[in-house]
Amino acid sequence: SLRPIDVLVLLATPVRQTDPPPAELRGIRERYPHFFEDFRANVDTFPFEKIHHTLVIHGTRDCVVPFDNAWFIYERISPPKEIWLVQEADRQFLYETHRQAMLEMSVRWFERFLPRS
Repeated sequence: SLRPIDVLVLLATPVRQTDPPPAELRGIRERYPHFFEDFRANVDTFPFEKIHHTLVIHGTRDCVVPFDNAWFIYERISPPKEIWLVQEADRQFLYETHRQAMLEMSVRWFERFLPRS
């Protein structure tokens, strides 16, 4: 939000923390506790409304970051915006069909909104 951004695609973006954190994040949280504390303290004051032209993508089978984080972001950002919950996709979009669909959707979003020179 500090720099102007023409277009943005967010993929499986965490915005709210769970306690206890998922097993995959426990080691990271122990090594960088200040990041997690700072993040939690500032999420309520983050200027989401300044974010626009954003596609939010999240897999419904993400076991690290629940897909309700995608809705949290989507509800707070400004239009134009879209949310795409990829049914059965995991955190890393390991299945080729999920990964390919996510990449195609991202490219279409960028083509739609990036300024052409």
